[in-house]
Amino acid sequence: MFILFSICGSVLNYMFLPIQYPTIDHAVIHIDSVFGYEWRRAVELVAHFPFIGTVLFIVYATSLPQLLLTIIILGFQGDYRRLHHFLLTGVLGALTAIMFWIFFPTFGPSAYQDLPRWVLEAIPLAVTPDYGKELIQLGGEGPIYLSPASALGLIGFPSFHIFMAAMSVWFVPRYRLLIAVSITVNLIMIPAVLIQGGHHLCDVFGGALAFALICPFARWLLDRMEANGHGRERLSLGVETQAPN
Repeated sequence: MFILFSICGSVLNYMFLPIQYPTIDHAVIHIDSVFGYEWRRAVELVAHFPFIGTVLFIVYATSLPQLLLTIIILGFQGDYRRLHHFLLTGVLGALTAIMFWIFFPTFGPSAYQDLPRWVLEAIPLAVTPDYGKELIQLGGEGPIYLSPASALGLIGFPSFHIFMAAMSVWFVPRYRLLIAVSITVNLIMIPAVLIQGGHHLCDVFGGALAFALICPFARWLLDRMEANGHGRERLSLGVETQAPN
């Protein structure tokens, strides 16, 4: 059902194309520049070290497998409380990111900054300037044909990759080896999101902030849902016990 939600969420995101509000990319690029960050310069720097660029490419691709592994392990452990908290956090996080993007769309710096050819030949890139330009065209014209193979990642801010990385670390099953691996991989995920995901620096902070707000809210909501469910169960049992009298 979580996979079905992901598919429906992607379709929901596409339903708001073409975009109705101006993008905030240029404002975010300006904020990044205040902190001395520019995507093009960062990618060029990494391109001088092809091994690092390849590692970031591989780590960037592990986001969804990490979530799937967490779901499988928690499910087989029977840790349903933690599993439900995990799933509810993911659902609320995705919906929040989509709703924010509708009114404040971003496509990331790759849509506005070109890279030298030698950079594109030096390291594999998940998101290239051509990908960014395709996003701009999609945002202006809307989709002609939509399929799992042609769907693009639309949301820039907040970074949902960072949100998923935080989920993977927070909900990783409590085994020392898994915790150590998860923390290591998802610390590397931060530069991977910037370089490979073509994200603004602000997107990373936005994804982390979104998780910090939504995760405890999901827990509170789950507590309320469970309390109401137990309350109805107790009421039902009380009525049944009194019925024979």
